[in-house]
Amino acid sequence: VKYEKAEYKKAEMIDSSNFKSILKKISYATSVGGFVVSLVAGLSLIYLFGKKVKVVVNKSLVDFGSSFGIGLVALIFLPLLAMVMLISLIGLWVGGLVMIVYSLMFSLATALASIALGAWLIKVFKGKGSKYLVNWKAVVVGTITIGLLGLVLSPLGGLVKFVFMMASLGALYRLTYGFVKDNR
Repeated sequence: VKYEKAEYKKAEMIDSSNFKSILKKISYATSVGGFVVSLVAGLSLIYLFGKKVKVVVNKSLVDFGSSFGIGLVALIFLPLLAMVMLISLIGLWVGGLVMIVYSLMFSLATALASIALGAWLIKVFKGKGSKYLVNWKAVVVGTITIGLLGLVLSPLGGLVKFVFMMASLGALYRLTYGFVKDNR
């Protein structure tokens, strides 16, 4: 049996400028991917559920303050309520159902945020007499605006999306509550 001498090389440190450029490329790819997903989700919602999307977006923009407040309360309160139910074991199934509904509503509100922003921007640029336009143009305008704000002014883009997402979430819960109340 013959043994060979193993040689070890010194580990080289990653150059910080190279690492930063890699992170920048990943960030850019993530932004482009998020833009495409948001655009496809918004266009799909408009195509498949056009009338319902118009109702939700109009509700979120007409009653913006109250929709935002309800969305913010739902963001904080519903996961806590579900956790208490899950911990108590008595409401295990109800807590699980609350979390499922919360997750679906949150995902839907995320997709509706760019539509609501686009509809609001179109109305602002058209003037006071116009209505909220909820169609493919609103999806494109809202998605591009959030995407550009996210690339240029990163915290501002996230804040704008969060505000419109909370208004959409609040409108979804208000309309869901109205539906359940009317159909008891």
